[in-house]
Amino acid sequence: MSRRPSTRVIAAGPPRRTVLGFALALGVAPAMGRAAHAAPAGPSAAATDHGFAGTFAFPAMGDRPKLRWWVPNALMTKNEITKEIESMVAAGFGGAEVVSFDKADSSGSNVAWGSPRWKELTKHVLKVAGQYDFSIDFTLTPGWPLNLPTITDVNDPDQGAQMETDGANVDGITQSTPYSGPVPVPVFRAGAGTPKLVAVTVAKYTDKQTKTLEYSSARSLALDSVTFSDKAHDPTNAMVSFTPVDAGEYVLFGWWEYPSGNKAQGNYQIDHFGRTGAQVLIDYWDDVLIPYYGAEWKHAHGLFSDSLEFRTHLDWTHGLLDSFESRNNYDLAPYLPALYQASSRGDYLANPTPDFKFDVNTTQVRNDFYDHMTHLYVENHLEPLNDFASRNGVRLRVQPAYGKNLNMPQSALSVAVPETETLYGDDIIDFYRMQAGAVHLNRKEIYSLEAAAELHMKFVSGGQEINLQRGNGEEDAGKNQQTFHDILWHIQRGFSGGVNQVVFHGYSYNGQYDGASAVDGFASGVAWPGWEAMEFSNNWGERSPNWKHALDYTTWIARNQQVLREGVAKIDLAVYSLKYWESGELDNKKKDYDDDGLLEQSGFSYDFVDPSGFALDNAVVAKKRLDADGPAYKAVIVDDETTIPADTVRRFVEYSRHGLPIIFVGTMPSAGSYSTDGAITDDMAILLSRRNVKHVAGRNDVPGALAGLGIVPDASYGSRAKLLSYHRQTEDADLYHLYNYGDADTYPAAKTMDAVQATVTLKGQGRPYLLDAWTGKITPIAEYRANKGSVTLDMTVGANDSVIVALAKDPRFSGNPVPGPSVQHTTARVEYDQAGGLSAKSDSAGAVPVVLSDGRTVSARFGAVPSARSLSRWDLSVESWTRGSKPSESAKSTVDVGTLSVLAPWRQLPGLETASGIGTYSTEFSMKAGWADGVGAVLDLGEVTDTFRITVNGTRLAANQNDTKLDIGRYLVAGHNKIVVEVASTLFNSWIAEYELAKQPTNYGLLGPVTLTPYRWVKLP
Repeated sequence: MSRRPSTRVIAAGPPRRTVLGFALALGVAPAMGRAAHAAPAGPSAAATDHGFAGTFAFPAMGDRPKLRWWVPNALMTKNEITKEIESMVAAGFGGAEVVSFDKADSSGSNVAWGSPRWKELTKHVLKVAGQYDFSIDFTLTPGWPLNLPTITDVNDPDQGAQMETDGANVDGITQSTPYSGPVPVPVFRAGAGTPKLVAVTVAKYTDKQTKTLEYSSARSLALDSVTFSDKAHDPTNAMVSFTPVDAGEYVLFGWWEYPSGNKAQGNYQIDHFGRTGAQVLIDYWDDVLIPYYGAEWKHAHGLFSDSLEFRTHLDWTHGLLDSFESRNNYDLAPYLPALYQASSRGDYLANPTPDFKFDVNTTQVRNDFYDHMTHLYVENHLEPLNDFASRNGVRLRVQPAYGKNLNMPQSALSVAVPETETLYGDDIIDFYRMQAGAVHLNRKEIYSLEAAAELHMKFVSGGQEINLQRGNGEEDAGKNQQTFHDILWHIQRGFSGGVNQVVFHGYSYNGQYDGASAVDGFASGVAWPGWEAMEFSNNWGERSPNWKHALDYTTWIARNQQVLREGVAKIDLAVYSLKYWESGELDNKKKDYDDDGLLEQSGFSYDFVDPSGFALDNAVVAKKRLDADGPAYKAVIVDDETTIPADTVRRFVEYSRHGLPIIFVGTMPSAGSYSTDGAITDDMAILLSRRNVKHVAGRNDVPGALAGLGIVPDASYGSRAKLLSYHRQTEDADLYHLYNYGDADTYPAAKTMDAVQATVTLKGQGRPYLLDAWTGKITPIAEYRANKGSVTLDMTVGANDSVIVALAKDPRFSGNPVPGPSVQHTTARVEYDQAGGLSAKSDSAGAVPVVLSDGRTVSARFGAVPSARSLSRWDLSVESWTRGSKPSESAKSTVDVGTLSVLAPWRQLPGLETASGIGTYSTEFSMKAGWADGVGAVLDLGEVTDTFRITVNGTRLAANQNDTKLDIGRYLVAGHNKIVVEVASTLFNSWIAEYELAKQPTNYGLLGPVTLTPYRWVKLP
């Protein structure tokens, strides 16, 4: 039987793009040689009328990040809902995902998800959100796993309750010792529904010690040979007889399906594999919720489903054996032993290791089953829900498949907005790339990221103590501790893997409640700093001092997201992948293509593409590129695969015939991936006979093989560099996002990485522009070398920082005057001024030649440069936040520290030992010459925790929060100068002090050392 995965394309319409009416646009502290910019005033609606440059300067609401908004059922007030939406909007967020958490309260079902009060309050959510063009997503059910209050009888198949299967066995059966007795019965889950016997099977041992069974001996016994003593009262009291017809020891299995009885938020969980489960969910929204919302429903943006975290020993649905046989042409039941692990948790914590295996075809049987379950999940669950959402004018956003033995890329094809997450993937970029192939091939505009839950916990699993660290990898990671700088590390890794929508995890409702059980205006049990939904994650919002600076970060994110949604992605390589488990073990996450960064540090970008991606109608080769109008992959890499589907091999034969290179690494596939594939040897021989198909011994040989085939990355480096490149292409420009990831897999490691200096050659034509996501400015780059079809730049990318470069053919791309000639070579730092002229900067006196593109060589003459100085004396005043009179409020008092001669963390200063809050540092100094005299300076703040804003001589400047060096030259004057730095902390230190928690406090404040390094600047003739 020929197997061709689903190739259904799910269209996703454009996001809403309107301007945030009253938020401020923020700016950057550029690297040395780039001028700082004053933070601009708030945008007007007219700002979006100037094309790309206008929307980049003033991001649209649709491009802004979202928040998970955790709410305690309907224990809320309309007044507080309004305040919190306004707070999120003012902080620069474009939307929220409303997630209901089961908050215990004497109000009981009156405040549950779906109750009249819930509907009334969520309708108010939509109404208020509509006033600010703030998008609202709802989780499909109360929390997750998906569950519904309408499921009251799990044994009624029309209610769509979750199903599973368990098995038990008896062995020692031979010709001389036949079996006659009870059908083996497993220990069913507590609270489970009525079990039903679906199969009795037998198979012979080939090796009892390793529990290996003979494939050819496996068969099902006729169920009509099974007798029940009283099926109505005890459906498990069944008898069977079996006598082997040949020598050897047999095992007899009983297989029982039953409703799991699993609950979440007090409701029964739904079946994710049968059509009824999706339909009852659709009916609930169609009949109960959407009609109630009425005209306010137009303000809803999406519906959301989280990862598959439900626990079932072996996933199942009604009629599974029949549907499997119809699709695969054989009875699955005899081979269930190769799928079932009696002790499995049946969830994301570990990939099941089945108790038995067969002497042959075990891999194929497992793939057949997992493929069929993926098919059921897609056709019976994802596609109906996606169609329902589209029919109601919203998008379905799903974290598809992972957490179960399912194919994630194939599942991602079937939803409007696929989502990944930092926590489950442990920030391994390959985890994001796993869905990116489906996103790019399917032309999905949005690829979402749940960012950035963190946790540190210890627990015992399988008799072993596991010290689990996820996120920043530090002790006490999580609640009230996470900094904005930390979250940027998570987000930039996601951007580099193809993500272009960030959903913060998360924002907790404060706890105000006006119902009968309220206590002083709050739900019972709420304590400072407010109600908290999750123990291990950060709680963003007004409760944390650094929220004051949130807009700086969210605007930076919005500009990146806008760029990463423009045009189409252009990806260098497609790495073949067929997996039904995403290595998500929380204590053992690994890269899927681990070559020690060799490919990516050579400039190559890559996606993982599974057979369903290769089977898409647009996944064809033209001009030696796979999907030339889309990602335009230059080659396919097949990495150490022992099997591959026959249809995919035939697809590769077609690709190679049209000139697409294919590289096999390590072990070569020798068999099909599925039982129905048949032999693949002839097609593999055809492949290997072609000159554009190579076989190399290991991953280290791949770059050489690519070079031998004439394949270079779109972004290539003069030498290996720890930069990740991501390329988008529009009709007008090539856009490159380059991130210095430092090969650091934890945030603490990222804090110690170095800046990267590299010669970067970017494919494309036109003039290069720097798109500064901190300032919103687009400026032409003065020094570059134009090649045939590419541009070469010498770049410095700061630690854990990124740059966006555009190659634009239109000289008006930036919206500024057309610049003059460019610089071919110089040792000075040269940039364009606002009129398009050239100016040069130098740290030392003398004449520096500047070679221009118009053939001229001009001389930049610099006078004496003042010496660098340390700015060590600062006046400090701190607004300290402590527990207030209400659970949702902090008391704020001013601590005047006075003049510091040495910068130190707050916790080392008298009066600030346990303080969280907002500190204001100021210093004054004199200069003999200022900007008007040809002297500027670079300010290096050193270490700052957490967020900061800076004012120079009364002008607040844009500040790159990833790089604390900024050029403040144009704001300096001869004589007296004043710098003010405002630093906002997290709430962590105050919180742990209030509750006397045994946790290590954080070093807050301007920690320095702070230096001022002058330079000379001149205009070039």
